[in-house]
Amino acid sequence: MSAILELDKLERKLISVLYRLTLVAYSIFLLSFFEPKINVYYNVALFVGYLFIFNLLRGNSFIKSTLRLLMDFIVIFFVIWQVGNLDIFTFSLLFIPVLNSQNHTGPRKTILLYIIPLMGIFILDKINGSKFTYWYSIPFLAFLIVNSFTSIRTKYYNFHQNLNDIVDRFFEDSRNYEKSHIIYRKIIKIINNKRIFLYPISDIVCFRVQEHKLSLVNGSSFIWNTSIKNEKDFIKKAKSTKSFRNHELELDEKVIKSNLVINCHLDNHTYSYIFVPQNEGQFIDNLKTTIIINLFTPFLYRYSRVLRSMFEQKKNELSHLNQLQEKINYVTNSVNSMHFIRNKLGPLKNYLAMVEDYEKADRDKRKRIEPYLKKERTKISSSITSILQRAEYILKKSNNPFNVYKVEKQEITNLFTLLRSVWSYMFDTQTLEVNWDKNNLGKFLVQYNDAGLELVLSNWISNMLKNHSGKYGVVLGEEKNFYSLDFYNSTKQNISSKFIEDFNNSNREMISRRETHGLIEIKDFISQMDLDSIMYKDGDNVHFVIMFKKYERD
Repeated sequence: MSAILELDKLERKLISVLYRLTLVAYSIFLLSFFEPKINVYYNVALFVGYLFIFNLLRGNSFIKSTLRLLMDFIVIFFVIWQVGNLDIFTFSLLFIPVLNSQNHTGPRKTILLYIIPLMGIFILDKINGSKFTYWYSIPFLAFLIVNSFTSIRTKYYNFHQNLNDIVDRFFEDSRNYEKSHIIYRKIIKIINNKRIFLYPISDIVCFRVQEHKLSLVNGSSFIWNTSIKNEKDFIKKAKSTKSFRNHELELDEKVIKSNLVINCHLDNHTYSYIFVPQNEGQFIDNLKTTIIINLFTPFLYRYSRVLRSMFEQKKNELSHLNQLQEKINYVTNSVNSMHFIRNKLGPLKNYLAMVEDYEKADRDKRKRIEPYLKKERTKISSSITSILQRAEYILKKSNNPFNVYKVEKQEITNLFTLLRSVWSYMFDTQTLEVNWDKNNLGKFLVQYNDAGLELVLSNWISNMLKNHSGKYGVVLGEEKNFYSLDFYNSTKQNISSKFIEDFNNSNREMISRRETHGLIEIKDFISQMDLDSIMYKDGDNVHFVIMFKKYERD
């Protein structure tokens, strides 16, 4: 709970105690001013018992707060009955609980606060034989109207504070930055408990609008496919309005016609939050909807800034990965060079050994030049030893910082999320075709290294972005023993069958001879993660398929 709400809660508890003490003090004043009907000791016992019961009923539950209210009016009517007259003094005592209504500590206000006094006056008039006058109800009715508006304002104020408290607490834990969508579920729970909307909310979905492109950011539930009817009109309204209502869309093949869209404009980005109700009742343009929009807008702007920061951070990470590509190429070339040097220096070392034997066999003739040969031989041997040691160090897998042999079993939804995340940073259109059996996804896991697969995806998708000639996409397929990601794109270049054959060849020397566009790193990383891959050409399209073996969940 936020500091403001905590302070308000403590203040209400303190006022609740002072209110009861004031009630007892004023009652004692009235009984001392007018002659009471019962002995003073019984009245003292009444007030002591009242305060004792109040102490037992402390708490914020609706039942306890209602019982406290009933106890207040029992004491009030008992005092008024003893006074025997309803005048400005006794009517003021009757009105104290109404004046204290704004400090009510229960979870919600009750109409009994205004009904019980009128019923009590009616009963007292019957006991005293006088006629009940309806004019008594006017002050209570007036305060009911005023306090109702104040209660609504307090309700919305507390709700706004709760929203801000959710954001603050949620992002205190750095682990939540990778699963920021969970915050929607917390929001939906508060919305439905507080009955902010006319209808219960089932989902919240966020889209990002950049220039004339629309992409899914996240949502309260996992979403595979989205389709927005008349997308251009949606983008236009998202960029030009604060909110709009009931734009038809489709989430995982479910058509949604009733919704409320709130837009947050940040520089050249617009984040559109779609609130989806549980039923088909449409959001109408009325005062309450306007209040809701104004209530959510500050909170959503705060959250949008978080999303934009995460988006920019991810772009920077991918940019660093591209820069890292040059370093990887350098390391790869170094490894290849060391292979060559080691292979070539082996025969040379044998030759020097033969020369040494030869010199030993012909001492007379080689005596004059032997010191020079010996000196040079020592230098060469020392150089060979240093080169071989350096080559062994570079070629040793544990010394290579770019290995991704450590893999983990993961949910298939994590694979989809990683793919969609990298894809959305490269392409503005979500051309992902999901052909997985979604009903059985929970039965299987897939295995890969997060950093390694992200580099493979960013590298290949970056190549697609640079070289496609208009057609591109990914097909998410499924076979009996594996899931697959089939990347395809039409290409500007003339990709030869020999190139594809070399890529599919297990001999890395074949592909390393070519202008690889980072393909040898892709090949290496896929091999290190023990994944299968294949490249082939279908007409004008080049296909690159990565296959993930299915592992049954334990």
